[in-house]
Amino acid sequence: MDGNTVLLRWEEQYFSLCEITSKWREVHLSFLQDNAPYDRILSQHENLKAYREKVRNLTKVFSQLNNEEKLNEFVALLKEYQSYIDKLTSYLKNTERSYIELFNRVKDITDPYPFMEKFCGEMERMLKDVERMHAYKALEEEVHLLQTEMVGLRGQEVTKGSLRGQFAEFERNAIRHAEQSAKDVTAEYQTLLSQSLQWKYELQKEVQSIQYEIHKRDKIIKDLKNHVVELCTSVEEVEAQQGRDMARFTMELEASQSNLLKKEAELQRLLACRDHDSHANCTECVPIAALDASSQVFVDCKGVNANSNPNEGKKIPFSQKDAEHDAAMWEEEKLEMKQQEEALRKELFELRLKYDEIYTVNDNQRRQKEESPQLKMVRTGELQHRIASLNVYVDQLNAEKEQLARAVQSLERVLSNYPTNSSLSILNDKASSQRGEMASTEVSLTKGGERKELELPEKDGYSFERLLASGAMWQGGVNALDEENGEQNNAVSASQHSLPQEAKKDPFLIVTFQRDKLRERLLTLNEVTSPQLQSLESEVVNLFSEKFALRQRMAGYAGGNAHPGNDCASIYGFPMLGSMEKDDGLQPKVGIPWLVDPVAGVLSCRTVLNVLDYGAGAFSLHVFSTTFGRRLLVMYMAVLHVYLVYLFFL
Repeated sequence: MDGNTVLLRWEEQYFSLCEITSKWREVHLSFLQDNAPYDRILSQHENLKAYREKVRNLTKVFSQLNNEEKLNEFVALLKEYQSYIDKLTSYLKNTERSYIELFNRVKDITDPYPFMEKFCGEMERMLKDVERMHAYKALEEEVHLLQTEMVGLRGQEVTKGSLRGQFAEFERNAIRHAEQSAKDVTAEYQTLLSQSLQWKYELQKEVQSIQYEIHKRDKIIKDLKNHVVELCTSVEEVEAQQGRDMARFTMELEASQSNLLKKEAELQRLLACRDHDSHANCTECVPIAALDASSQVFVDCKGVNANSNPNEGKKIPFSQKDAEHDAAMWEEEKLEMKQQEEALRKELFELRLKYDEIYTVNDNQRRQKEESPQLKMVRTGELQHRIASLNVYVDQLNAEKEQLARAVQSLERVLSNYPTNSSLSILNDKASSQRGEMASTEVSLTKGGERKELELPEKDGYSFERLLASGAMWQGGVNALDEENGEQNNAVSASQHSLPQEAKKDPFLIVTFQRDKLRERLLTLNEVTSPQLQSLESEVVNLFSEKFALRQRMAGYAGGNAHPGNDCASIYGFPMLGSMEKDDGLQPKVGIPWLVDPVAGVLSCRTVLNVLDYGAGAFSLHVFSTTFGRRLLVMYMAVLHVYLVYLFFL
């Protein structure tokens, strides 16, 4: 690009910037950003809002007065409305004056956007030129480096020839080495393949042997399990027999010890006789037969496991060495018996451990079988609780519908009680002509679920806000009306503009407007709740079918009969309900005989409460709504009182 062209373009942009700067200097933007006018308008808006609330409260009070008081207070209410209109007019004038002043200041200002756009484009071009300049410098440096490298590379061409020859030699050597390695690997692979077949055969044999061992072990375990009971009984018998043997051995040991003491005394006496050379006389004093008999008794006191003496039955002369030998033999037999007893105890302990493990496994299986009906009972209780919650929610929706109907009828009664003169007929004609215009606005109002500026007079403690809040008790309730909260402000503004100025002033048009809105709201609520009620009814039917299936399964576990003919008369001894269509599944089939339905069971508390609520609503709707009904009720109570007094004194 030519340098003169660039210079001319920058001079043009400079003059445009100077012109825009002079224009904005005359505007005084800081003066326009002053907060005083804004604060003044905001304070007027707050005052206007407070006065509007005051007029609304006066309108509410006026609507609650009777006809004579309304005629007296109508002038004061009209003055309040006139003062409200004056304040609104002054507010609009101040706003208009501020807007005109702002418009006069900014109407001659040059729009800076075209210049800014051109300036941004020039800046982008300049940045691109700067980047190209830096890139050009970098390329120059790179070319210089490449030239220096080229000089060094020319000297390297000579070395490349020698390196190519060496590389070819190395390549030939590598090919030969690779061919030799491939041959070696192929031979090794063949040997490994032949060995793998042998290993596979050996592994198959080993697996078969292991399977045989496992089968054998399983059979041994089964035999051990069957042998556990026999061993337990045999061990108990052995313990009892050992106890008896020990008692007998103890008695025999005591007898042998007493005999040993006697023999020791005899031996001492015999030794004393031998020392005095009178052995013949001493032997005459102690017969040999007696000694042989006592020795034979001592020998018979040996244990059951001792070997029989071949000289038994012969007459052996008794000596102290024989007695000591017999005592040592007895101690050895006693020690051997203790060792056998310890071995038997260890074996018994191991068998008891195995028995405990088997018993624990069987006990766990038995508990699982016992807990499955209990889990089904818990599931049945949960289903019954869910059915109860569904019934409560359906009752709540029905009550809300009845309250809406009562609110509409109360508004109609309020309108019917007003006197029908010429002015009221004119106002009613105006209201009927405006219903078509308000219908589209009311649809958006009912979808948004907003708070109207003209509030509905609450009857029987009912309001739409409480209706929407009560829907949160169940997921999927009437909260669907609040899904379009984004349209709330637009709907409110549309409803305010749809009302003419006469309707905002006149209380009778306000009541008519509210009645139409309430009717539209009731229709919308019915459209929203009808599919939800149908879905709830289908869910209740599904729950009843699941409950009946559970009853059938529970009856099968308990041995009961669960076909639809007898409707599961009892399960685990508890009486079951009759028909699914007439019973809510919450009441037992017991009670006072004259209140029991033989088909559907006891009359449920929920049904009784619904009947009482319906009767109370109908009574208040048809009796207390008119003067004639109230007078008739008082007359009926008086006649009944007189009749009761007459019966009492009769």
